[in-house]
Amino acid sequence: MSLDPNARAGLDTDRIAHLRPFADWVALSDAVRASDEDLAWLHSDEPTAGSSAGRGSS
Repeated sequence: MSLDPNARAGLDTDRIAHLRPFADWVALSDAVRASDEDLAWLHSDEPTAGSSAGRGSS
């Protein structure tokens, strides 16, 4: 199974409710495809300056 979150910040008014099942969906997926915009929306509450968290190994 593959997952493409295709986040739509302007359409999804309850980000927290959308994110609750997201980790489960990722765990069930064989492949996850996400754009930079998807990742920015999904991780908008995390610091990004100089961070590579969630983008491969360090």
